[in-house]
Amino acid sequence: MINQLRKYFVNRIRDSVDRIPCEIRRKKAAEIIRSHHPLVLMYHSVVPHYSGEAYTVSTATVEQNIVDRLEHGS
Repeated sequence: MINQLRKYFVNRIRDSVDRIPCEIRRKKAAEIIRSHHPLVLMYHSVVPHYSGEAYTVSTATVEQNIVDRLEHGS
């Protein structure tokens, strides 16, 4: 189950990142490598659909957070 969940999230993140124009991805990757400060996002609980519970976000929110950070900086 954990491996399936990991694969699901990795694929969703890849799909989200693939939507970002290539020149922005290259620029952000170069900035992260130069600064030696990788982007780390932490969540208490990620669920497929937001349920209104405290400290819980949906997978769509996580994807949007990643896209926002890559496009506009962290």
